[in-house]
Amino acid sequence: MGMVGRLVAAAIVIAAWGGTAVLSHAQEQRPKMLRVEGSTTVYSWVREWLQEFRDKNPALWLIVNPTSTGRGINSLCAREIHVSMASRDQSAEDRQKAEAVGIKLINVPLGSEGVGFVVNVRNPIHDVSIEDLRKIFGGQLTNWKELGGEDVPIQVLIPPPDRATGVLVSKEFLHTSFCEDARIVPHYSTVLKVVARNEAAVSFLREKLALSGRVKALAIRKDQSSAPVQFLPETERNGSYPFVRPLALWYDGNDAANRDQIEQFVVFCVHKFRELAAE
Repeated sequence: MGMVGRLVAAAIVIAAWGGTAVLSHAQEQRPKMLRVEGSTTVYSWVREWLQEFRDKNPALWLIVNPTSTGRGINSLCAREIHVSMASRDQSAEDRQKAEAVGIKLINVPLGSEGVGFVVNVRNPIHDVSIEDLRKIFGGQLTNWKELGGEDVPIQVLIPPPDRATGVLVSKEFLHTSFCEDARIVPHYSTVLKVVARNEAAVSFLREKLALSGRVKALAIRKDQSSAPVQFLPETERNGSYPFVRPLALWYDGNDAANRDQIEQFVVFCVHKFRELAAE
């Protein structure tokens, strides 16, 4: 994309996992710019609405970069972006980091989304308890036969440590450290591919990937005597599925220079998530 004279070419480029979505509109003066970065989960929804946002805000050049919640807050504190996408609650560390550089960290809730624990479709296991998951990801259960499956060693796949979903699963959902021999896979799209072809693998994925049909989302029992709860949008909404995390946008409440652009984007996203919830 280049500049010819004083005209800026209108373009939209959308790429998954570390890609960038860029929106601009031809005009005689350079448009205002808004930089957004962070959670790939939030981005997976936002990218569907970028064309609509461009149509409604032609004077705003929006750059959206899906990385991770951790990288998003770091970039916000470094004043490299204006809005951070997040798929977990703010931590005390997040707030301290922001306060240290004079940022008033504002949290705007968008909605919530479940996290599905997934295995290969040929794995005979259909449901597990939370304690089973704790032992699987903590390394105490190491073979599928211990859960009634085949005599195959369990291969645990986890994301890099800066991924919000991994932090959430380890610290809040399962309350355990991941086992030392867990395989780190950098992208959730790659996790999906590995689990889809590896009968020994187990991992966790956001809703769209977990329910893609390419892998099996395990039903969850709160304890060994409880009935299993399937991972479905309706069980997320009614609160019966136990593994649901918040989605949000974070920004600097002291950023007066970019307040109008920030509000345009934030209000738009809040509205779109409300439309989803009403469907």
